[in-house]
Amino acid sequence: MSSQVVPAILATARRERTSIAEHRWAATAIGVSVWLVPVLRPGLGPVRPADFAIVGASAVVFLWLGWSRVPVRAPFAASTTLLCIAGLTAALASGHAVVGIVAVTQDLVLLGWCLAIANVCRTPETLGIVLKSCAWSATVAASIVIVGGVTGIAALSGQEIEGGRASLAFDNPNQAGAYFACAFFVILSSGPILPRRRKIVMAIVVAVGVLLAASNAAIGGVLLGLLLVAILSIARRRGIVTAIAAASIAAFVVGGATVAFVRLDVAAAAQESDIRLLRNTLGRGEESAGDRLGRWESLGDAYLRYPITGYGAAATKAVLDEGPFNDAKGAHNDYAAALAERGLLGSIALILLIGAVVHRMATFAIRPLAPGYAAVMGAPQFLAGALLVLAISSLTHEVLHFRNVWVLLGLVAAVSLWARPGVSTETTADGFEGRARP
Repeated sequence: MSSQVVPAILATARRERTSIAEHRWAATAIGVSVWLVPVLRPGLGPVRPADFAIVGASAVVFLWLGWSRVPVRAPFAASTTLLCIAGLTAALASGHAVVGIVAVTQDLVLLGWCLAIANVCRTPETLGIVLKSCAWSATVAASIVIVGGVTGIAALSGQEIEGGRASLAFDNPNQAGAYFACAFFVILSSGPILPRRRKIVMAIVVAVGVLLAASNAAIGGVLLGLLLVAILSIARRRGIVTAIAAASIAAFVVGGATVAFVRLDVAAAAQESDIRLLRNTLGRGEESAGDRLGRWESLGDAYLRYPITGYGAAATKAVLDEGPFNDAKGAHNDYAAALAERGLLGSIALILLIGAVVHRMATFAIRPLAPGYAAVMGAPQFLAGALLVLAISSLTHEVLHFRNVWVLLGLVAAVSLWARPGVSTETTADGFEGRARP
C-alpha cells in the first residue's frame, strides 16, 4: 500500500508546484503587458505596440485557466458585451460598419484583458506582481517625462505634441494625464510590498507626470479623488455617520472654492501668467470648456438622426463629416457617446457597467481585506480615488478606449472577488487552490 501512496503524494506535489509556477508565469505575462501600456506610438492604424502584449498576455492567462481548471469569473462581461452589441448593431444599421467593427473589436480585446487580470490576481503573490508592474511602469514613464522636460528634449517627453504639454508615447496629453492620475492612486493603495519611503517617492514622481501632462480633468480628478479617499478613510476608522459629516463639510468647501474661482476670474489671470503650467491648465480652462460645449451641440444634432439605435460605435467623426459641421471630431464624452453612438441600449449598458464597478468597489472600500491581501494592498480605498478620476475624465474624454482604464477595472474586480475576508477556498483536481466567492 505504502509503495502506491508515496508516489501518488509525490506526483500530487509536483502537479501543485507546476500549477503554481504556471500561475506566476501568467501573472508575469500580465505584468509585461501593463509595462507596455504607455507605448502607443508608432502604431498601425488602430493597432498599437501595446496591443500585441495585451493580446498575448490575455492568451497566456486563458490558456492557464483552461489547463488548471480553476474557477473562472467574468466581472463586467455582461454589461460590456451589451455595450458592444449596441455599438455594432447601430454601426451596421447606419452604414458605418467598418468603424463600428474595429471599435467593438477593441472593446472586446480590452474586456478580455480585464478578465484575465481579474482571474490571474487570485492570490496575494500574483496580485502583488500586477500591482508592482502598475506602480513601477508609471514611475519609469513619469521619470522619462520629467527628464525630457528638464533637459528640453521634447521628443523624449512628448511635449512636441501639444503646446508644451507632455504626452510621452500616448496619443495626446489628456490620455497621458489620465494614465498618471490613475497610477498615482494605485501606488498609494499598495501595502508593504512597496516600502513606505519608496512609495512616497514614486507617488511624487507620478504626480509630477500628471502636472506635466497638464490635463485639467486629471489634475482635478486627483484633488477630488484624494478628498474621496479621505472620506472613505474616515468611514473605515470612525464610521459612516462621521464620514457623512466630513463629506458635507468638504462639499461646502469645494462649492465655495468654485464660486471664488469664477468670481475672481482666476482663469483670465492664469492666461496672462508667465508660468507655462498655469497657462496650460487653469489658463486654457475656458477655451477647453467652450470647445467641449460646441462638440456637445454638434453631437446632439447628429444624435437626432438616429435617436433610438444610435449611429455606431466610434462613428461620431464620420457622421459629423457627412453633415454641415465645422469641427468633425470624436464625441469626447463617454456618457454622450454611449447614447449618441450606441442608442438607448448603449446607455443602459453603460449604466449597468458603472453600477457593477461601483458595487464591486463598495464591497471592500471601507472594509479590511483578508490578511494575505492586506500586505499587498494596504489601502484599497485609494482605488476609489482612481475611479473618480475616470468618472470626471469621462465628461471630457472617452476614457473607455484608454487601455489603463481596464487595468484598473481588472484590479477592482480581482480584489472584490478574491481578497475579501470570508471568501472560501476551492481546491481543483490538479491540487491548485483557487479562491472563489462565497
